[in-house]
Amino acid sequence: MDIVRQENQNQNQRRLKMSDYTYYMMEDIEESTARDFAEFLATVEDNSHVTIQMLSHGGLVFAGLGVCQMIAQAQGRGVDFTVNVYGIAASAASDVTLACDHIYMAEGSQILIHSAFGGSDEGIERANAQQIALVRRRMPTYSDEDLSQDRWFDAADAVKVGLADGYIKSSSESRAVYKLAAYLSTKQEEKTMAEEMKAKAAEEEIERKPDEEEKKDAPEAESGCDERKDAPKADEDIDLMEAIVQRLEGIEHRLSVLEGEGKKADDEEAQPSASARRKALMQKLSAVCAPMPSVSVKSVAVVETPEEESQRFKATYKNFDAIMADYIKRK
Repeated sequence: MDIVRQENQNQNQRRLKMSDYTYYMMEDIEESTARDFAEFLATVEDNSHVTIQMLSHGGLVFAGLGVCQMIAQAQGRGVDFTVNVYGIAASAASDVTLACDHIYMAEGSQILIHSAFGGSDEGIERANAQQIALVRRRMPTYSDEDLSQDRWFDAADAVKVGLADGYIKSSSESRAVYKLAAYLSTKQEEKTMAEEMKAKAAEEEIERKPDEEEKKDAPEAESGCDERKDAPKADEDIDLMEAIVQRLEGIEHRLSVLEGEGKKADDEEAQPSASARRKALMQKLSAVCAPMPSVSVKSVAVVETPEEESQRFKATYKNFDAIMADYIKRK
């Protein structure tokens, strides 16, 4: 026991010369744990010291072995790892614990070692081989049969068989407990805040559903707004269309009237009245007959009777009788 204490003092003196980092692994070990630990190690300088405060029931075997592999890589660049076990380091957490350079346990804490679950699967068998290699670094006689069972080691047993290097000192333990309490309090606050945010998001989602249903009709409403904005223009278009329709109706009426008048005129031409025939004849005579130069024509009254008009044409045109007979013959 004196030799162990002396070694602890020597190691503590060496660690004082290094940059010191602390990582709290107080959760189930999953892929997220490995990712967070990798991000943490990226900030750790070479030849420095890392203290892992451990309290975990374990988790995924491959995630735990992945953390062990990260520790091995960091050790390759001179990083020294110490793990302080509080409460329990079980299953995959025991692998991480065994990968560290120095293992200290609080009184009453325990380490649980067992094989990975999965039977005879090839990947599980390889994972078990890596675990047994980690255990044999401290307990060379540890067998595959031992690994297949649940083996519990409290702090006293672990120190006795060489699994742990010693106990966490009371002063160090007190500081670690205070940090642990602060860490867990922060985690609890983060968890509470996350739950509150999740609950608030759920409430907003419930409130948002009626709004989304209203938004389904929003395009129509917006369309209505556009129609209201363009109402003057729409009214102008309607007025213009009504004017065009009225104009077209007027044109149609005029066409119908003209068609009636044309039909009437055609009917009259087909069966001309006596006055119409006389008027047409007089126009024909005016166009084709030459006046008699030697005949003086007395002034004609403004209004003539048909007889007076005939007498005037007889006196004016020398071939009146022949033209008249020919016209009557053709009709």
